[in-house]
Amino acid sequence: PSKGIPEAGRKVSWSELFFDLVFVTNVARIGDNFQEGRVTAFEFIILYRVLYNCWWSTTLFSGRFFSDDLANKIQMGLSMFILIVAGLRLDRDFDSCSRHVTLCAGLYYFAECLPYFRVYRHIAYARSHVLIHFLIKNVVQGVFHLIVAAPLFQGRALFVGLAVCIVVDIVWS
Repeated sequence: PSKGIPEAGRKVSWSELFFDLVFVTNVARIGDNFQEGRVTAFEFIILYRVLYNCWWSTTLFSGRFFSDDLANKIQMGLSMFILIVAGLRLDRDFDSCSRHVTLCAGLYYFAECLPYFRVYRHIAYARSHVLIHFLIKNVVQGVFHLIVAAPLFQGRALFVGLAVCIVVDIVWS
């Protein structure tokens, strides 16, 4: 992986562009859901922020450590696949689509640990920062999201659980 130092003249890769396209498509689908009255404005914000946090996590990694090698292409492909699967149910009511999006977000955070393990292994001076701010954070977020996706969270409890996940992500960042 890159050494975490900004590279002069670095260009965005095709995989990063397609990843952004998947994110924007999901946001558009949430917007359609809002426009058709299946989710409220607050529910729209919650769904958007869950997907945004996933997108931001990958963008943050790409900006710091991305290299256009096979391992990063596989990771970007896995991230895109999880976001595509998350978008499959965005045309339903909040309880249905949010549970699905939350489950995908939990899996997404665990998948995001993979490239950071690689950075942790190869870049000695970044280990403590990567461990605290990325590996532990992604595991905690993955667990939180999987718990919130469980059937015991219904209606407003699901909404509040997602809001807590979002606040934890913002505060930890």
